[in-house]
Amino acid sequence: MKKGLSILFLILVSVFSVCNMTSLYGSTDYSKAEITFTARKFLMKINSQPIKLDISPIWDEPTKTFLIPLRSFASVLNYQIDWNQKNNTASFSKGNSFFQLQIQDQKPVLISDISYGIYFSQIKNNRMLLDSNTLEKIMNIQAKIDFDNLEITFFTERSQINIIAADFELNDVAGRNFQLYQTLNSGKYKLVIINFYATRCPICATALPNLVKLYEDYKNKGILVIGINTDTANMEKDRDAIIAKYKISYPVLLDKNAEIYTLYSVSGIPNLFVINQKGEIVQHQLGVEADYFTFLRTYIDQLIK
Repeated sequence: MKKGLSILFLILVSVFSVCNMTSLYGSTDYSKAEITFTARKFLMKINSQPIKLDISPIWDEPTKTFLIPLRSFASVLNYQIDWNQKNNTASFSKGNSFFQLQIQDQKPVLISDISYGIYFSQIKNNRMLLDSNTLEKIMNIQAKIDFDNLEITFFTERSQINIIAADFELNDVAGRNFQLYQTLNSGKYKLVIINFYATRCPICATALPNLVKLYEDYKNKGILVIGINTDTANMEKDRDAIIAKYKISYPVLLDKNAEIYTLYSVSGIPNLFVINQKGEIVQHQLGVEADYFTFLRTYIDQLIK
């Protein structure tokens, strides 16, 4: 009974997530990204993908602004971060953008050539936080605050974001071993596309023909598609029937204990992660509609030119 309920929950999460997103399709620009923080939550979300934080953002009611964990935010935006212990200074650089925070009297002091006006900073659990208004100016990024839910969303190009994929090891349906980093380091593949799915998830099934076609069209061009099956035990016959029905020719890995599902903080299924040779998650999409595959094919074509 518990097993059936867990599968149903996965399906409902997927249906709910995709239904909330489908109204955006048609106008969605998959090359864009939204980075969302919620006050007091140890997470930031990048296009619905949760990323764990070691410190939560703070909503400062008197100033009506967010204080954002600077290192986590800057890292995701591909900033080079250097710490000079001698003078207690953290330096942040990316292209022509450069600024510093120096700890003076237990408080970060901002140093930047860009005019930023009044700013607010704080140290919490040995982590620096800087107010969102100032971050917009010195990082040249736009943001919007949802005052009702105490959330803030920053808007940028997806290509400006860097998320490192966690390495993992699983066996496929035939018992063959697959290791992500070993595969990336082989030099055979320019991209590894991972699809988290479940056999009894009807929305997952709608994405399978597009995934199979994508794999067949690009498998000889350095693109590998991987399915990670999140079924619980005793579903082998149903799983194999789906594989046969959709003629799935790419490897299907078994994540019976949801270890990799948890490792990747998967927030529903189907869920696609596109990983480059450097081990970076360069694209991510929850709820894989047909128009996303159109975007993905264009992305791949530009990559393999």
